[in-house]
Amino acid sequence: MMVEYEEKREYIRLDAQAKLHFTIPNSEELYQGICQNLSGGGILFETNIDIPVGTIVDVALEPNGNYIPPLEAQVKVNRTFEEGEDLFVIAGEIQTIA
Repeated sequence: MMVEYEEKREYIRLDAQAKLHFTIPNSEELYQGICQNLSGGGILFETNIDIPVGTIVDVALEPNGNYIPPLEAQVKVNRTFEEGEDLFVIAGEIQTIA
Protein backbone atom coordinates (compact mmCIF):
# COMPACT_ATOMS: atom_id res chain seq x y z
CA MET A 1 0.00 0.00 0.00
CA MET A 2 1.39 3.41 -0.99
CA VAL A 3 1.10 6.20 1.55
CA GLU A 4 0.65 9.68 0.17
CA TYR A 5 2.49 12.59 1.75
CA GLU A 6 1.76 16.24 1.19
CA GLU A 7 4.40 18.76 2.25
CA LYS A 8 2.75 21.45 4.31
CA ARG A 9 5.75 23.77 4.47
CA GLU A 10 5.73 26.94 2.44
CA TYR A 11 9.40 26.47 1.45
CA ILE A 12 11.53 23.43 0.70
CA ARG A 13 14.34 22.82 3.19
CA LEU A 14 17.88 22.35 1.89
CA ASP A 15 20.49 20.40 3.83
CA ALA A 16 23.26 22.91 4.39
CA GLN A 17 25.96 21.64 6.80
CA ALA A 18 27.66 25.05 6.70
CA LYS A 19 29.45 27.01 9.40
CA LEU A 20 27.78 30.11 10.76
CA HIS A 21 28.36 32.73 13.41
CA PHE A 22 25.84 34.85 15.23
CA THR A 23 25.41 37.59 17.79
CA ILE A 24 22.76 38.04 20.44
CA PRO A 25 21.31 41.47 21.28
CA ASN A 26 23.16 43.34 24.05
CA SER A 27 26.19 41.06 23.71
CA GLU A 28 29.43 41.72 21.87
CA GLU A 29 30.38 38.05 21.87
CA LEU A 30 30.49 36.23 18.54
CA TYR A 31 29.07 32.70 18.78
CA GLN A 32 29.68 29.79 16.39
CA GLY A 33 27.35 27.13 15.04
CA ILE A 34 26.61 24.70 12.22
CA CYS A 35 23.62 25.24 9.95
CA GLN A 36 21.78 21.94 9.50
CA ASN A 37 19.18 23.12 7.01
CA LEU A 38 17.90 26.28 5.43
CA SER A 39 14.73 27.33 3.64
CA GLY A 40 13.25 30.51 2.24
CA GLY A 41 11.63 31.18 5.59
CA GLY A 42 13.77 29.54 8.25
CA ILE A 43 16.98 28.03 9.50
CA LEU A 44 17.93 25.14 11.78
CA PHE A 45 21.34 25.23 13.42
CA GLU A 46 23.36 23.68 16.23
CA THR A 47 25.38 25.66 18.76
CA ASN A 48 26.81 25.32 22.25
CA ILE A 49 24.47 27.83 23.94
CA ASP A 50 20.76 27.83 24.61
CA ILE A 51 19.01 30.84 23.09
CA PRO A 52 15.65 31.85 24.58
CA VAL A 53 12.59 31.52 22.32
CA GLY A 54 11.64 34.91 20.87
CA THR A 55 15.22 36.21 20.76
CA ILE A 56 16.28 37.92 17.53
CA VAL A 57 19.82 36.94 16.52
CA ASP A 58 22.01 38.25 13.72
CA VAL A 59 23.25 35.24 11.75
CA ALA A 60 25.99 35.09 9.11
CA LEU A 61 26.19 31.86 7.14
CA GLU A 62 29.62 31.13 5.70
CA PRO A 63 29.78 30.03 2.05
CA ASN A 64 29.99 26.29 1.48
CA GLY A 65 31.60 25.98 -1.96
CA ASN A 66 29.14 26.64 -4.78
CA TYR A 67 26.23 25.02 -2.94
CA ILE A 68 25.55 27.50 -0.11
CA PRO A 69 26.11 31.22 -0.79
CA PRO A 70 26.99 33.67 2.00
CA LEU A 71 23.95 34.91 3.89
CA GLU A 72 23.38 37.51 6.59
CA ALA A 73 19.97 37.58 8.25
CA GLN A 74 18.05 38.45 11.37
CA VAL A 75 16.44 35.32 12.77
CA LYS A 76 13.75 34.98 15.42
CA VAL A 77 14.21 31.87 17.58
CA ASN A 78 11.02 29.77 17.46
CA ARG A 79 12.19 26.54 19.12
CA THR A 80 15.23 25.35 20.99
CA PHE A 81 16.03 21.94 22.39
CA GLU A 82 19.02 20.31 24.01
CA GLU A 83 20.56 17.60 21.86
CA GLY A 84 23.36 16.73 24.30
CA GLU A 85 25.73 18.28 26.78
CA ASP A 86 26.58 21.78 25.48
CA LEU A 87 24.75 21.08 22.21
CA PHE A 88 21.52 22.90 21.38
CA VAL A 89 19.43 22.80 18.22
CA ILE A 90 17.88 26.15 17.35
CA ALA A 91 14.98 26.56 14.90
CA GLY A 92 14.38 30.07 13.72
CA GLU A 93 12.29 32.12 11.35
CA ILE A 94 14.15 34.48 9.01
CA GLN A 95 12.89 38.02 9.65
CA THR A 96 15.13 40.02 7.29
CA ILE A 97 17.99 39.28 4.92
CA ALA A 98 20.81 41.82 4.68
